[in-house]
Amino acid sequence: MAGRRHNVFWITAALVIAIGGLAVAKFVAFDPDDVKKEFEREFADLPKDDVIRRDTLMRGMLANESYQNHAKAQYRDLERAYARTHDAAELEREAQKAVPPFLTRCKELSTATTEDLHRLYDEARTHLTNYGTTRQAGPLREAMSRVKERLDQQDKVLPKDLLELQKAVHEHCKGGRIAAAKDAIAAFRKRPGSNDYAAQLRELEEMVRRKETAVTPR
Repeated sequence: MAGRRHNVFWITAALVIAIGGLAVAKFVAFDPDDVKKEFEREFADLPKDDVIRRDTLMRGMLANESYQNHAKAQYRDLERAYARTHDAAELEREAQKAVPPFLTRCKELSTATTEDLHRLYDEARTHLTNYGTTRQAGPLREAMSRVKERLDQQDKVLPKDLLELQKAVHEHCKGGRIAAAKDAIAAFRKRPGSNDYAAQLRELEEMVRRKETAVTPR
């Protein structure tokens, strides 16, 4: 019985020594520089063209206690970089929710009225102001261009429009509404194709000036 207890003692002691030796060997073999190199490799592999995935991976790196404890300088740099990346990722996520429904509304423009097109154009400009730095910027510019093209087609000045303007300006002047006559000409000038009628517009403006001079008290 004593011999058996003696054997158990030495076996246990051997196991303790072996486990302790492994722990010591592991401690001796650990090199913080290896952690820093691993950090640098992982950071270099972060995607540059997908800010949402980059945000997710950077958050995972920040949760790595080994980086936090043994690559402290790089970890602090990562914290600063993550703040900027996270803001950009949040904007990208917001754009992914806000922009696609608008783009869907811009697909079919054949039945859109001039008022609808103006509204879509203004909305496109607002989206570009808000999300012009996101991946939605390209599709937004393309949609805006198509809306503008369609708007120009619908709002393009025709000869009959000039005749209507001339009639309206004469009526405004006859009624003493000089400001209304000027506004009508100014609005006409903003329409696509108005430059084709530059000479006629100058004549109208000259007529309005003469009327204005005639009604202005001396």
